[in-house]
Amino acid sequence: MASCFPYTYTDCQSFIGRLVKTTPKNVVKRMHLTKSLAGNDLDLILVTNFESSEEEIAARKAFVLTARVHPGETNSSFIMHGFLEFICS
Repeated sequence: MASCFPYTYTDCQSFIGRLVKTTPKNVVKRMHLTKSLAGNDLDLILVTNFESSEEEIAARKAFVLTARVHPGETNSSFIMHGFLEFICS
């Protein structure tokens, strides 16, 4: 019995690809962070105004959001999906 609908690795990678492609390049950047134990790519998504100077960007306060830390936490993937759509809109 599942507590939430599946959100697969393929769903995640497809969504991030679409997000980066459809959002202006001066707003979002996708970077390879590392690989999981299973060999899957783990991405770092940066959302800010990249037209600012490096000094201005470095001086900004930041926060880190993580989702899907454990395999069964599919509902957090849906929440992150919605959050990224909202923050990039």
